[in-house]
Amino acid sequence: MPGTYTVIVYAKSATGSALPMQATNSVNYVAEAGKPMVSNLVVTSPAIAETVGANVTISATASDSGGTPEYQFWVHGPNNKWEMVQNYSPVSTFSLSNLQSGSYVIAAYALDLQQVKNGDWAEAYYNNTFINVNSSVSLSEPPSGTMGAPINITASAVGLTNPVYQFWIENPQGQWESSGGYGNPAYAYVPEASGSYTIIVYAKDPYAPATAQYAISAAATFTVP
Repeated sequence: MPGTYTVIVYAKSATGSALPMQATNSVNYVAEAGKPMVSNLVVTSPAIAETVGANVTISATASDSGGTPEYQFWVHGPNNKWEMVQNYSPVSTFSLSNLQSGSYVIAAYALDLQQVKNGDWAEAYYNNTFINVNSSVSLSEPPSGTMGAPINITASAVGLTNPVYQFWIENPQGQWESSGGYGNPAYAYVPEASGSYTIIVYAKDPYAPATAQYAISAAATFTVP
C-alpha cells in the first residue's frame, strides 16, 4: 500500500551477542503511475449488539483515487463456517436477514477494478466488523473464599461463536489483576488479603479485537474473611 515505512536494522556478532549499533531509514512507497490502488477501507454495521430475527445492512467504503473500487464480502456466523456472500463487485452493501443467536464476523476485501481484472488478489485491502446476536455471559464463583487458597471462577457465554474469556479481579486495596489474554472460561485466583473482591469477565468472538467495544461482560463479588 502506498505510504511511508520505517526500516530498522539491528546487527549482531557471529556468536549471537548483540552489538551496540542499529540503522534507521524511511522508505516512501508510491503506487505505480497509472495503477490505481484502494486505501482507507471502512466496514460498518448498524450496531454491534442485535436481537434474534433482526435484518441488517453492511456497508463498505474505500478510497480509490482515479479508479473504481470493488468489494468482496465474507461472513463467519453461528454455523462456524466462512462463506463468501459477494464476490468482487462495485456494490458496496449487502444485507443479512433473520440473524440467529451467535456472533458474526463480516470481512470485506477491496481492490481496484483493474486489479480485479489482473487477478492481483494479494494486493487486496482488508477490514472487518462484528455483530453479537442475543449475547450474554454469566459468572459462577463461591460467595466467599479463604486467604491463600485458590478460588475457582468460571464463566459461560451464550450468543457467541466459540467464545473466549478474560477475567479481571479488583482486590480490597483497589488494585486490578488480569487473567492474561483471552482464553479459557475458567480461572483460579488466590486472594492474598481479607476483604471484598470484584470480578469482571469479558467474553468475545475469537476473531474480534481484544477491546471492550466488541465484548460482553458480567460482574460479581466475593469476600474473604
